[in-house]
Amino acid sequence: MNDELTKSYNARIRSGDLRRDAKQETA
Repeated sequence: MNDELTKSYNARIRSGDLRRDAKQETA
């Protein structure tokens, strides 16, 4: 993963939006 992607990825985890994205990806 690129540094930019990892930064945005971590940002989503901190914001809590990653959970919604993760559900959509797993579904």
